[in-house]
Amino acid sequence: MNSSWIEINVKAVRNNIHQIKSRMPDKFFAGIVKSNAYGHGLVPMAKYIENEVDYLAVGVEEEGIELRNNGVKAPILILGPYFDAERTIDYNLTPTVDTVEKMKKLNKAAGKKNAGQYPFHLKINISLNRFGLDEKDLGSFMEAYQALKSVEMEGVYSHFAANRHAEKITVQSDRLKQCVEIITKIYGVHPAYVHMANSAIAVKYPDLGFNMIRIGNAMFGQAASRNGLHFEETFELKTPLLEKREIKTGSTAGYGDTKPLNEPITIGLIPLGEAHGFNFARENQSDTLKKLAFNILRNVRSYVRPPAKIFWGEEPVSIVGKPSSQFSLVDVTGKSVTEGDALTARVSIMNVQESIERKYIE
Repeated sequence: MNSSWIEINVKAVRNNIHQIKSRMPDKFFAGIVKSNAYGHGLVPMAKYIENEVDYLAVGVEEEGIELRNNGVKAPILILGPYFDAERTIDYNLTPTVDTVEKMKKLNKAAGKKNAGQYPFHLKINISLNRFGLDEKDLGSFMEAYQALKSVEMEGVYSHFAANRHAEKITVQSDRLKQCVEIITKIYGVHPAYVHMANSAIAVKYPDLGFNMIRIGNAMFGQAASRNGLHFEETFELKTPLLEKREIKTGSTAGYGDTKPLNEPITIGLIPLGEAHGFNFARENQSDTLKKLAFNILRNVRSYVRPPAKIFWGEEPVSIVGKPSSQFSLVDVTGKSVTEGDALTARVSIMNVQESIERKYIE
């Protein structure tokens, strides 16, 4: 094996789902697989979990089409309210609607294709101000909806803009509740699904009063809030040690103006570099003012995209010099690692290029 790979622990993903479901057994669940299933692989992950959740949710129409083309049968919600009505129906996808115009286009397409009352979810803009129907326009939207015969409001939802402060969460939740009351009590429409909470909100505040939970980060072991739940890590990035080399005192290694070594070391070569989406922390840099300024900028960058950390077992392994496009050097002095052994890189999987193979372990 001369390339790096990611091991995806499917059992851990399923266990994470089961933990959330056991905490909230009366809820429906939408498994979020947008953005390549948070780096875990869109199609494989959707297939592994489609029987564990009530809905799958993608960010854009093209992701939903890819799932259908690969045999995924579960209901699929398109979270972004941008879609081609006829194509959405052709692929049996549930669109998000946030304007009367989009709803009418969907209604026309459904009538043309004899699709019955085609389902959609109404997205209401509470405070995120990204997209969604403004609350003040709800009345006119509902009046237009009641005049249409070929669409069905299957769901109503929104997003939390603030998810760390209980008071703000309550205010936002109450605003969606008020909208749902208008829909049900004034217009007599009863959507099957109402959802607003993501993983972190649902785990921390399970009693918000809505019947569907959108789970993404928690499913993959990354929830900001855990509230007593023990989510498992779902992936490991493995990289093989391709070769070892002894470096003498005073030598440098790798690209860049690195600081000469104060003692002999053993370096190893791994097939991970900048082209794979990695940001590496380095140890042996020269102490010039220019480098100091560079390090400050690097630290800012690291806050946005945390650097990869390499380990042999539980032992940290330092990066030596500046990584190249596809390879990096690591300090393996005194470690029992041999050529062909796999090291582990601890990174955010969202930063890992899709070109790195995913292997699924059940």
